Amino acid sequence: MEEDGQKLPPAGIFVVLIIVAFALFTIPNSSPLLRFIGFLALVGALGVSGYAFFLAKSEGTKDTVNWLTTIKESDKGYSRSRTPKKLKEWIKERRANGKCEYCGQSNYTLEAHHILPKSEDGADDPRNLIALCPNCHSRADRGEIPKSELMKIVENKKEEKPKWE
Repeated sequence: MEEDGQKLPPAGIFVVLIIVAFALFTIPNSSPLLRFIGFLALVGALGVSGYAFFLAKSEGTKDTVNWLTTIKESDKGYSRSRTPKKLKEWIKERRANGKCEYCGQSNYTLEAHHILPKSEDGADDPRNLIALCPNCHSRADRGEIPKSELMKIVENKKEEKPKWE
């Protein structure tokens, strides 16, 4: 669903499907074909909402809201898969010990940051992930913290065998 280069995120698709289903079901004396199309739209909307509930349970609310409101980057030539939750937790809790691996602050909720972004073929690998506080994560995303600096920090960590798999 694209108009003038703008794509629709899953939440927008859900709303469109509900409107189409409602409109086709409420047309008086509508043909069986229109009612069937309305039924398919309703099934599609239920599929989107069902996946959202599944995602909320397995990945958490933040990732679900992200998925519902973000447009997939498939036109950039890569398929974005989710980083395993256990890997992110291992990076933040075990390797970083609850502290930002860049500034050392521990009074923030840590976020797992891909040093080489997935859009640039960065892997879901402990050597490509670093635990950052929200401030440092934002700075890293803007390029204010060099990737080489982040790589050195990860390379210098005493690496135990990850138990996230």
